[in-house]
Amino acid sequence: MAEATIRAHRDWLGLIQPVGLVVVPSALVDAGIIIEETERSRWSAYCALLRAGSDKDALELPDFAVFAEQVLGWELSSVAGSASGPVMPAELAIALPELNTHLAPTYAVPDPESPGTWQLLVKALPAGTALDRSSNVGTWSASPHDQFERLLRETGVGIGVIANEHTIRLVYAPRGESSGYVSFPVSAMAPVAGRPMFLAMVELLKWWRLSRACPRAGRLGRCSATRGSTRTPCRTSWQHRSSRRCIT
Repeated sequence: MAEATIRAHRDWLGLIQPVGLVVVPSALVDAGIIIEETERSRWSAYCALLRAGSDKDALELPDFAVFAEQVLGWELSSVAGSASGPVMPAELAIALPELNTHLAPTYAVPDPESPGTWQLLVKALPAGTALDRSSNVGTWSASPHDQFERLLRETGVGIGVIANEHTIRLVYAPRGESSGYVSFPVSAMAPVAGRPMFLAMVELLKWWRLSRACPRAGRLGRCSATRGSTRTPCRTSWQHRSSRRCIT
């Protein structure tokens, strides 16, 4: 069973090819993250949200908040920055006067066990904004992805999702550690062949895993930045409180 589950994680990771240290199959299994074919109804809901893109062969995701609510099951009333949620706290907006730039997330997901703290930031980019292309905003030409990494480090949250209509990207960028990311391509997850990628994304980002309802062993938390590391614990990418091992 464990070997089959590890193999399933290797399959979807082989399709995506993460950049840097983000997830490893054995730690995913240890944390109880299993690719669930029973989540096919979410896949159908996901496909129903997609629209034809400017490239006739590509599909696009028009609205991250709708996707998060209808596919991932997020309770938007708890998500700062959403239409029904609390106001985005001022401490999550970072001013960089030397670069004539302000950084801020679009949404912030609270830590269910620590009121006033945040476990995940989201940056939903306007349509047509490339994640990795240099920006023309302010005097800082860094790409939206690089700016988002800076935001994660400056706020100390360390984990986030940056998305445009083509890509949903899980980013790990804690203070003092190397960053990494894994990109889930919107269009490629719509065919049957892409369903393993979609199911993996759901297991990582669904609301249950972000909520108090998730058992402590499977919830996001603080840990060392690399598997087996002896470094000082810090907030990191998709780690679980009980195991003290990162999915990195």
